[in-house]
Amino acid sequence: MKLFSVIKVYDVYVAAESAEEASMTIIKAIRNSDPETLLAPNEATVNEARNERDVHERWRDLKPFVGDDVSDADFETLKGKTTIQILDMLHPKQPKAKVEKAK
Repeated sequence: MKLFSVIKVYDVYVAAESAEEASMTIIKAIRNSDPETLLAPNEATVNEARNERDVHERWRDLKPFVGDDVSDADFETLKGKTTIQILDMLHPKQPKAKVEKAK
């Protein structure tokens, strides 16, 4: 099991009366399950998160999404954990080596 940072960019234009309606129109298009009209992202990036710096501040204390391919046993180990807790579980911090001073 790995922890991934997923970024999908939808750079689109919407004719609407308000910004809220424009945003909701795109969310509906993204969620649409019809393959003929499904809105695809302009860009998509998926990177494995291996270090704390790989986790955006906003997601540190939130629970991540979990893929359908995660086993039931692994899912049980993830239950109740935040993104940063899962990262720490998957990639424990290595103790820093002590550097001795030269005499």
